Amino acid sequence: MYENDPVGEINLNENFHCIKISNNGFYFAMGSENGEIWIFKLPDFVFVGKSIGHSKEIKSLNWSPDDKQIVSVSSDSSICVWNFYKIFE
Repeated sequence: MYENDPVGEINLNENFHCIKISNNGFYFAMGSENGEIWIFKLPDFVFVGKSIGHSKEIKSLNWSPDDKQIVSVSSDSSICVWNFYKIFE
């Protein structure tokens, strides 16, 4: 019998429409239904921060090749480019 055993879990009272892991595998970003981007550090799921810029849900996210920017696309017909200046390990 298959048993669900996740390696980690984040309990948030939000609805998210997309998730993207950074190219270096150290972070992941999630796009919420209220236009926020939430960023967490891997592998321990530590909350790094969030950015607010869209007025509707974020439909898609992508990291730049060097992981220094995140591009988000929203159903409010806008595209945002976010600078991400964390020290990479």
